[in-house]
Amino acid sequence: VVGQFLQGLSISQGGHLFDINYAGGDGNDVVLTKCSRGVVNVNKAKVFCSIQDAIDDLSTANGHTITVAAGVYNITSTITVNKSVTINGPKLNIDPRTAAALRTPGSIDEAIIHGVGVGNLINITVPDVELNGLEVRNGTADLISSPAGAPVKENVKVRYCIVHNSNSTGDEGMQLRNVEDGGIEYC
Repeated sequence: VVGQFLQGLSISQGGHLFDINYAGGDGNDVVLTKCSRGVVNVNKAKVFCSIQDAIDDLSTANGHTITVAAGVYNITSTITVNKSVTINGPKLNIDPRTAAALRTPGSIDEAIIHGVGVGNLINITVPDVELNGLEVRNGTADLISSPAGAPVKENVKVRYCIVHNSNSTGDEGMQLRNVEDGGIEYC
């Protein structure tokens, strides 16, 4: 592959999507890592290697839906949801509660947001956000949260998610602060 590469972006080659990372050296060493799973902005039919890339993309607008395919997504920094989007996993609207016996944590059928040395995994900073059908695990603080300060975040919903293994004493799995007309359902 020949061309100019920017750190953190992705390129498509031979029908495959690759993340671009610099390996060090003199700045000319580039590592291309194949995206083995798909994060898709369905409104734009655009594929990304990470959830944060999909949110941050200039073509992603308020009201868009991002789907996350089954697989493990190792998160090394907090996913900041700063656009009013819906993020759906492959278990959209499927009850994760033990009594329902429809889902198993860690299953290969889940989209697993797995914290690697990070506290808060998902931070929701705007209104009109929905998370649905995801598994969120292994952070060192609240795994899903929203800030306590202004503005009020209306219509924030976390639905049908498996949330577990907050590895911090005194932290809950989820803490939605300063939210109106929203909540947590079937998690």
